[in-house]
Amino acid sequence: MPALVLVLCSFLSLTPAAAQEAPPEQPVEAQTQEPEAQTAPTQVAPAVEEPAPPEQPALRKSFWIPAMDIVLFELLLNLVNRQLDDSGAYDVTWDSIKDNANGPWDVDDDPFAINQLWHPYQGAMYQGFARSAGLNFWQASAYDFAGSLLWEIAGETTPPSRNDQVGSGIGGNFLGEPLFRMANMVLKNS
Repeated sequence: MPALVLVLCSFLSLTPAAAQEAPPEQPVEAQTQEPEAQTAPTQVAPAVEEPAPPEQPALRKSFWIPAMDIVLFELLLNLVNRQLDDSGAYDVTWDSIKDNANGPWDVDDDPFAINQLWHPYQGAMYQGFARSAGLNFWQASAYDFAGSLLWEIAGETTPPSRNDQVGSGIGGNFLGEPLFRMANMVLKNS
């Protein structure tokens, strides 16, 4: 799956060679005509100007909007998980937050789909929140790691997990950036 995403990303980053070619030059016979043949007056139709495309408002960077998006997203995700999961892993209290903030980090044994699909998807959400607020890739990457850190400490009662931090942070970059760029391409072409 990651190989497919990387191949798709590299394919989408290629631009058509035709779009980068220089404008065509004059035909050869127009350049080699004799001087007396070029002196005849010709009438040229006036050029029709195409209307300018509507101006897009400049996208302003916001560091607060993605931060609030991430907090709200994690709060809603925690509330949904409380309703769907009876294990108590999402019954977060101030004491569980303090324990997670001060306790040791471990490596969890979540199923493969959780660690390799859902954690990167959650990180991709963080990436999308930050990129859609006008931040660049590296700034959005910081939001991936911060969002994952917040979830590990305040989203679950289980001890924070190193592999979840990597899966959401780095996996979120690898999944979130191509999704953001594809969404931009679709929106620009529609």
